[in-house]
Amino acid sequence: MTVAPDETTTVETSHVFESTGNYTLRSGADEITVAVVEPATPTVTAVELNRTTLVGGGAVEVSATVANDAAIPALRDLTFVRDGEAVATRTLTLGPGEEVSVSTVLTLDGPGTYSVGVENATRRTVTVEPTPTPTDVHTASDTPPGQQTSQPPATHSTTGTSGPGFGAAATLLALLVAVALALRRS
Repeated sequence: MTVAPDETTTVETSHVFESTGNYTLRSGADEITVAVVEPATPTVTAVELNRTTLVGGGAVEVSATVANDAAIPALRDLTFVRDGEAVATRTLTLGPGEEVSVSTVLTLDGPGTYSVGVENATRRTVTVEPTPTPTDVHTASDTPPGQQTSQPPATHSTTGTSGPGFGAAATLLALLVAVALALRRS
């Protein structure tokens, strides 16, 4: 690059240092020393679940709030766990004083109690209850549970005096008419 007399220009440069330490940077007569340090480690300040009880299995969202209280950038691989086993990892980079929320969805299939959360942080308990089974209501019927029948249950009664059909008076009248017709024919 060439710069004419009495003119100035700004040149941007960047460099990635491979290790920590103090480095001296020079540009012409100017010199500056920079310190390269390991990034800070952010801390988990809260762990929350969108629900703590499931019926028959399902998904639970686990959210973690992570904060960097340091005056330098922070870097962390945040691992979500279920019963002590890693199930998801998120890489986080936070600026000085920054706070972020990060989440993942965990699937819990079978009935039981699960411990979920973030490594080395507070764990939460999720209970998965068994799927309820339909309960058939039968009274003195020969039909096995879970099967349907078109027959009424054995306790169904048709000997009452009310309802559709002939009543006692209609039956007596029909009998008298039949006797009268029989006598006329003879």
